[in-house]
Amino acid sequence: MNRFDEARMWVLSSLAVVIALVPQSAFGADDDRGAQQIERQMMEQICEGHMAAGADHEAHLECSECPSETDFKGQKQPFAVQRTFRGHFSAKGIEQILVTMLGCESHVRSWGGAYLFARQGESWEKVVYFPGHRPEDCLTFRGRDGLDRMACQWAEMHAGTGEAWITETAYLNNTVSDRVLIGDIDNNLGGGDKGAGYCFEQAITSFRKLSARRGFRTLVEQRKQAAPPEEFKPCGDQPLKGPFEKVTLDFLFDGYHFHLAPGMQSRLARVAGFWTRPKL
Repeated sequence: MNRFDEARMWVLSSLAVVIALVPQSAFGADDDRGAQQIERQMMEQICEGHMAAGADHEAHLECSECPSETDFKGQKQPFAVQRTFRGHFSAKGIEQILVTMLGCESHVRSWGGAYLFARQGESWEKVVYFPGHRPEDCLTFRGRDGLDRMACQWAEMHAGTGEAWITETAYLNNTVSDRVLIGDIDNNLGGGDKGAGYCFEQAITSFRKLSARRGFRTLVEQRKQAAPPEEFKPCGDQPLKGPFEKVTLDFLFDGYHFHLAPGMQSRLARVAGFWTRPKL
């Protein structure tokens, strides 16, 4: 099996997991005729005539062939909706939907991308495709200029090392911009490099809006232990022991950008420098 086939198998297995975890259409409830109509309008434009019932949920739609603007154009593989987000992302006063898709893109393009749609009367029209733009989850905030910004959570795996991060994301002028707010949330338990002699795991376990102030709160849980000395024994062969260190981080939104809340700098440093610190 070559690398292309391995990548395709990873995407197909990931699609099965994503679809299994989302029993309802990302556009609305299964029995919502309006949501079904929106889904069909958008998928007809995305799939370029190659639309089919979803593999695990026949009420939902996916592309059976990769669209012309993707890396794997013309390949017979699913291209399915992962998440949708409503807002005013690139135009004030115009209702828009951002649709993230999984499949049909290479690893360098994060196995997927996102489409921005805008409402025009009773129909939804495709505005632009962002290849490689596939956040796991986002929180939407209305800006002072009437446009929405998002705080987005991302995840990736490369060579046995998992990576997660959070960005400030905007779509001004129909272009996407990402600014990293929290980076270097990693784990090497998939057999990744023994960074600084550790086996380590970090994970974002909570990501939500603040209740009393404009902004968001995230919880990072992390732990590590000395890596086994044997060169051939990778991290992940044995589970890590001991409790997790829990780090809560708050970011405030000023109407244009997100900023780390006062008093949080030392907490951020605990996350960013976690697995490079001296051994416990």
